[in-house]
Amino acid sequence: ELGDSEVLVFTAETGSMQGVQIADKSLDSTIWGLAVSSFSEIRVNYTAADDGKVQGTGVLAGKIEERMKISGNLVFTDTSGNASNESNVEFLFFDVYKNRSAIPLVAGKWIGNSGQSYEIDPSGKLSYFDNQSGCKGNGQVRVINSSFNMYDLRFSLSGCSSQFSTYNGGIVTGLAVLDFDESLQKPPMYFIGQNRVGASVYPAILVATPAN
Repeated sequence: ELGDSEVLVFTAETGSMQGVQIADKSLDSTIWGLAVSSFSEIRVNYTAADDGKVQGTGVLAGKIEERMKISGNLVFTDTSGNASNESNVEFLFFDVYKNRSAIPLVAGKWIGNSGQSYEIDPSGKLSYFDNQSGCKGNGQVRVINSSFNMYDLRFSLSGCSSQFSTYNGGIVTGLAVLDFDESLQKPPMYFIGQNRVGASVYPAILVATPAN
């Protein structure tokens, strides 16, 4: 938790970090940056954007309890230079990360939480279509480290209808994990990232389930 909001963050073995901030059960902002650690110390430098515009930058400095949690203090500075401090920030570890990753595990057809269709072929090539917006996309899914459950995902957007034409030419990038909960009939894939269109940055968050 961060103040009155919640933050969901994915961090890869490379240090690449993607996150979203949720306030009042609604998507508030998108966050991306780089985490650097040394033994039990960690520092995360990140940027936050909302409604297409960068809102500012932040630094989280603290301690890691391996595979348990990250705790520390956060300083955020908005684009006007105003700084705010949040102490005792805590992020809990998502145990599903300890599973392995491989393209065959995510290859196939997926249905997004808003009805979008995704297809990943055996080489990781990704195709996307959203019937509501008319947007279509092509890109790639890549394994970051096969020992851990995290994927790099990116694709470009085109063909969006007039109402959604702002997204044409956008590049969607981010990180995805596959849920291995055996109690679920169709384990979902979670994705967090950004859709960048020129200088504008929009949040991209997805929950997708296997189509069959």
